[in-house]
Amino acid sequence: MQTKTFDSKLTQFALHANTVLLGIGFYMLLPLLNPYLYNEKMFTAVLVGYIASAREMSNNISMVFGGPLGNILGVKATMIMGICARVIAFVILGVADSFPLFILGGALIGVGAALFIPASTAYYDAISTDENRVRMFSIYNILDTSGSVIGPALGSILVAATSFRVMCLLCAALYIMALINTFIFLPNLKNEEAAKAGIMGNIMECAKNKPFVKFLVFTSVISFIILQRDLTIPVKLSVIQPDYSVGFMYTLASFIGIVIQLPMVKFFKSRFNNYRIFAFASVLYTAGISLLGFAVNIPMLYVGCIVYAIGHALYTPIKSTRVAEFAGKGKVAGYFGFQGLVGVVIAFLGNMIGGYLYDFAAVQTGLLTYTPWFIFIIVGAAIIYMFSVLGKKTAE
Repeated sequence: MQTKTFDSKLTQFALHANTVLLGIGFYMLLPLLNPYLYNEKMFTAVLVGYIASAREMSNNISMVFGGPLGNILGVKATMIMGICARVIAFVILGVADSFPLFILGGALIGVGAALFIPASTAYYDAISTDENRVRMFSIYNILDTSGSVIGPALGSILVAATSFRVMCLLCAALYIMALINTFIFLPNLKNEEAAKAGIMGNIMECAKNKPFVKFLVFTSVISFIILQRDLTIPVKLSVIQPDYSVGFMYTLASFIGIVIQLPMVKFFKSRFNNYRIFAFASVLYTAGISLLGFAVNIPMLYVGCIVYAIGHALYTPIKSTRVAEFAGKGKVAGYFGFQGLVGVVIAFLGNMIGGYLYDFAAVQTGLLTYTPWFIFIIVGAAIIYMFSVLGKKTAE
């Protein structure tokens, strides 16, 4: 892979700026989309789940091809394509007034991420070494998460002051800024060996890497719990306080995650193997979702969101680093893209089952109203046990 252009500090700064712009633009929308659909468009939790599934499934399926495409065309080309897809998606979501248009907008959001996320990880891998790879991916995650600090609060203010449509158009404007930045400053890194192998060659290389596939299968299971936050919050807000203050909840949680991420990752990485770290992250994810589900007021929602964010701050950079290690220099885009193939089933089940459970609970009384979160606790406990066993075997 050609990396000499990354000797420029300006180029590295442009990469970091891109990460922040893309993060802000996405997180301005994400926390507010489901409450908007649930409370203003009056969609059921199942329909909201379908739209979330359209985003997740399109992301997972197209990422299988988006990663290798970056190796073939160059990661700059796929980053530009991905950003353009999201600009179109934001405009569609801003003007949409029917379920099919929201499905289309959600799907395009997923396709966009499938193209530019492997490209972003390839750029960060290009500026990292074996010694600082965990730190570089932690920085990447921090910069991306900084978007979830600024974005939700900014989105909430914009919706309150203007409208959901204006907020979506401003999301598109931020992505256009990132598009210009990418076009002018970022190099088109390309792996010649991977390019010659073609898309199917890249996919088959990943598929034949049995330890990598095994790793993805185990880590994809946790997505079932991870996906529940953005479905749980609008359901609970509809009962507690149906407004757009949810943005500030995401902002505070993300800020705390950013502050503690580097020292937390360093502490755990120096003491535990990856699977044991994933077990602890799963405890935090499950506890966060449980606190959200059993919340009876806004402060409890804040606490649940914060606990979840701490788990995310620990899990994400560790997993990203391990995927990069499996790939080796120059092939990171393809390996990150392959994750989607393994995660597609869990992404579909997580949103669909969650949606049906929320709608079931909405018409129940007593303890049955908490059915979804009782089930999530059981699933979370099983995931924690699985990672604990794997962590013990890895240590032996």
